[in-house]
Amino acid sequence: METQKSQPAKQQSPAALDPAITSCRRKKKDDATFLEDLKDHIDEFIHASMDEHKDCFTKTIKKVSSHLHVQCLIAN
Repeated sequence: METQKSQPAKQQSPAALDPAITSCRRKKKDDATFLEDLKDHIDEFIHASMDEHKDCFTKTIKKVSSHLHVQCLIAN
């Protein structure tokens, strides 16, 4: 008997559909409640590709390191 493996249909994340929205975004709607925004963010996180996760992580690290660099300059 032959076993067939079904590949799930590859879905594009909302970030991939609209380049203006990135996986690092904070709010989709200004008037969204906290729970609505959290649900949107978790949903986007779950459906993001590995490249989107990597890009967001890289941006976050650069942002934090530049912030720390500025804080060090101010302290000195």
